[in-house]
Amino acid sequence: MYYDYSFCDDISLYKKELDFLDKTIPNINIVAQNATTMPFSFCLSKTRHVKALFSNLKCYYMFAAWETEKEKFLSSIDKYAPFNDDLIQFALHNTLDIDPWEQSILQFILSYSSNGLCSFDGPYNQFNPELYRKHLVKLMKTRNKNITSEYQIKAQGDLNIYEFPSKLIEFIPNSIIITNRYISGYKLLFEDKLKIYGV
Repeated sequence: MYYDYSFCDDISLYKKELDFLDKTIPNINIVAQNATTMPFSFCLSKTRHVKALFSNLKCYYMFAAWETEKEKFLSSIDKYAPFNDDLIQFALHNTLDIDPWEQSILQFILSYSSNGLCSFDGPYNQFNPELYRKHLVKLMKTRNKNITSEYQIKAQGDLNIYEFPSKLIEFIPNSIIITNRYISGYKLLFEDKLKIYGV
């Protein structure tokens, strides 16, 4: 079983990928090796524990806020709705040091508004109040105890997941790679809108 929605990505076009991952990956501990917005790892966390390893501090703040203060975090985000262009441009181009809590909120707004998976830098979708409200209600009902966020540490799990990894990443054994590009040297397990490889 998996969530049919993700944390801040629109996952609705990738049901076949989610079905494959859910059938392939047993209910074991998963390590998200290159965690950013974790569109697929989040979905799988309904029945699996996910340890998320972040190297992006802003994404780490976002999930740490969700993990520790879910209701306060979602309520704080809601105060900024609707997410207009001025807010998005401020969040995207701000160079001042701001409080980690506020940074986590701005990172969610950018990631939620950005059109691509694991993306925060646009292009941005037009704010839809009805879809946003439904998504917020789903997140409020979601168990947040199945995700543990860590920053700049190394670990391996029963299974490791890489979501849209950069070309510079070296993959460790017992891994699943989810990407939109061809990667030579690894077994292609599934292909539809995205490619899923096994290591």
